[in-house]
Amino acid sequence: MTDSNSPNLYDYDFKLRERHPNFQNYFDRNETLSVETREAYPHKFDQFYGSHSLQTIDVVPAPKKNAPVFVFIHGGFWKSLDKRPYHFTARPFLENGCAAVHINYRLAPNASMAEIVADIKGAFKWIQHNASNFNGNPAKLHIAGHSAGAHLALATAIDMESHGDPIARSVKSVLCISGIFDLDPIRHSYLNDELKFDDATVNKFSPLSRENLILNTPVFFAVGGDETNQFLEQSRNMHERLKAANIPSSHAVIPELNHFDIVYEIALPKGLIAKPALETVLRDND
Repeated sequence: MTDSNSPNLYDYDFKLRERHPNFQNYFDRNETLSVETREAYPHKFDQFYGSHSLQTIDVVPAPKKNAPVFVFIHGGFWKSLDKRPYHFTARPFLENGCAAVHINYRLAPNASMAEIVADIKGAFKWIQHNASNFNGNPAKLHIAGHSAGAHLALATAIDMESHGDPIARSVKSVLCISGIFDLDPIRHSYLNDELKFDDATVNKFSPLSRENLILNTPVFFAVGGDETNQFLEQSRNMHERLKAANIPSSHAVIPELNHFDIVYEIALPKGLIAKPALETVLRDND
């Protein structure tokens, strides 16, 4: 039996590439879909919101002024991946007249969680300040993230709200796809060899462990039915915590989908993630 203090207690939950040895097929499909998206909707690449080479944003302007802004944060366990293969996630929103933004951020182990969250805040502020330049409405930001990106979307929104950051009022919805909201299991897995999470990091940046949750925007959680227990349980538990705090929250388990293919449900206008997300965005634009 594995001791509760073992650093490898949760390896099974997070060794996703071993669980899905065909993971490269998903990454290849992501790239193909993103190339198609860029061909249909030209992007402005690598707009800098900071001085580091990874503090960049890709933007697609909206066709008309004051459009909602769809913002996507990629995953990769805070230490890998890039925004460009996830451009396809914006396709339904672009087709409905939104502006779209994809964020890169500094990666662990060269950046701490505090620095990564600071990057996301900096990106949000850049987006709000520059939204009118790409026909976006700075008061209508709809934030989405996958995996670690879902954690960053929610953790940053909560942190801004709790500190009274004015930009928090501009965030009109948060979409968390297969997110991680309690960092303690990460600390007890192989991932911590690189991430180096300690007690202070876990306590400060785990939305599930916050005693006082303050958020004035609806949150939608989606997770695949074929995901590991940590992803299933954390999405459900985070949803229940928000509901208990009277924060609008909805939760969906999408049967048979895994951690890699669930993102395609946001890329199709009638997808099980895109459809409710679009309804929220377009309703906000009325």
